[in-house]
Amino acid sequence: MKKLAALAFIVLSLFTTCKKSPEGTVPLAPSLLTANIFFTNEIELKWQDNSTNEIGYKIERKSGSGAFVEIATVAADVNSYTDKNVVANNNYTYRIYGFNKAGKSPQYSNEVNITAKTLTIGDFYQGGYIVYILQQQDPGFSPTIPHGLIAAQYNDYGPWISRDQKTTIGKTKTGIGYGQANTNYMISYGGFEGGAAKICNDYSVTVNGVTYSDWYLPSVDELAKLWNLISKPNGSPTLMSYYWSSSEYSSDSAIGTSFNSSGASSLYGIPKSNNCNVRPFRSF
Repeated sequence: MKKLAALAFIVLSLFTTCKKSPEGTVPLAPSLLTANIFFTNEIELKWQDNSTNEIGYKIERKSGSGAFVEIATVAADVNSYTDKNVVANNNYTYRIYGFNKAGKSPQYSNEVNITAKTLTIGDFYQGGYIVYILQQQDPGFSPTIPHGLIAAQYNDYGPWISRDQKTTIGKTKTGIGYGQANTNYMISYGGFEGGAAKICNDYSVTVNGVTYSDWYLPSVDELAKLWNLISKPNGSPTLMSYYWSSSEYSSDSAIGTSFNSSGASSLYGIPKSNNCNVRPFRSF
């Protein structure tokens, strides 16, 4: 009987160990930590929550070459934090880890480095160059969170469509805030085979481990903002050359834009089968 009791105890112990509650193990480390700038010299952090048993997350920061110090704790299942205690032009590095009663994550997240500053035209940001920051009259404007337009670093080249399409899509618009919708209309239109919209839709770029794949063919008003890079060392449009917008003009033509040292000029009625420069845009 004693041997049977001992054997039962061993089996019960093994069963209990195999069924050990998640609360008895440390949480998995978070990953894909990113940092973005806000207008008010705030830095927003976002990460991927890989754990199911954390009590919360600890955020650590170092300024310049200093040591990491804990600056905040957030609850379980939270995957973002905004650091509002930053100084303009200072450089910061962030990392985070999860914790519970059993301890802390065995590793930190990846580290991200960023300089606190107000976003300006020409800054390289989220995969391209900022060409415009939304103003109060623009759709999507926020007085506290920056939104705007980013142009890819380089031109591509191609027709508005991949063949001589003679049917009017009829839904595209010209204003700021419509490039993405225009692109969607072009791609989803019956008989569409490719061209400028597909070039932009297929474009992606990875910067510091983050992939940006939400690019579109800009509307004619959005495309005009590319001229804001004319005096910048990078991303400047090619002068005296045509660029496609996503704004349609007629059944067989669309609106393009050319750039010179004085500004941007809209070009109406360019045949859709013509080859022009294509510059992908995205919104932030």
